[in-house]
Amino acid sequence: MELQTQEKRKKKHFDKEFKISAVRMLLEGTQSLASLAKDLGINVNTLTNWRNQYLQVRSEIPGSKLTVSELEADNNRLRKEIAALKQQNDFLKKVSAYFASNEK
Repeated sequence: MELQTQEKRKKKHFDKEFKISAVRMLLEGTQSLASLAKDLGINVNTLTNWRNQYLQVRSEIPGSKLTVSELEADNNRLRKEIAALKQQNDFLKKVSAYFASNEK
């Protein structure tokens, strides 16, 4: 049993490209943080830390006008907009199916 505990505690190391790729996938936002972390086989807190580090570095780049909180707010706004557009799209599909069935 002690061997299993030691194996579970081995710390995984990820290269910089993997971390950046994971954070970009998160920020582009088709998946939630939890589902993306699960798909990548990493802890949610690990991905959260990577995101925060990435956004901090990006906000320190000269010429970068957005702060971390502004980026998060923009990301949340875009997620809401996507959800509303999906809802509208589903409604339009139902309406078009209804009219298509009445034409016969």
